[in-house]
Amino acid sequence: MGIFKIRLAGQYQELAGRIKKAFTDFYFTGEGRLNLELTQTACAFLLYLELYPDDGAQANLREDLERLIRENNGHLNTGFIGTPVLCPALSENGRNSLAYDLLLNEEYPGWLYEVNLGATTVWERWNSLEGNGMISETGMNSLNHYAYGSIAE
Repeated sequence: MGIFKIRLAGQYQELAGRIKKAFTDFYFTGEGRLNLELTQTACAFLLYLELYPDDGAQANLREDLERLIRENNGHLNTGFIGTPVLCPALSENGRNSLAYDLLLNEEYPGWLYEVNLGATTVWERWNSLEGNGMISETGMNSLNHYAYGSIAE
């Protein structure tokens, strides 16, 4: 049974390599640039999953992610999918300081924005409570939601 599993592991590793190559051939240019709309989520996910063709493309993704955060005034701009991988992707790519800046940001959107408004749970929306202390009139407004709690994974 053990030899069979070893053979399967090799087959799956080879398959994963082919899938990664097909993915990167489709989504990256020959110059290692992503050929779709750049978002913080896209860059973070590809960095987190190491889905890039080479070191140059990794550097491009890292630079693009940093630029997107800077252009958003140092704030994250991710949702339920991108938030769990954003800070780990930054940290795994040598950007611990930027990951901590996002975590410790006291402005909206950010984790400490909620804390400074008295949150004892993680909210579904960054603005579930408005700066004046009133509950936001947005729909689907849970004051106890898991998604953004992923920062403490």
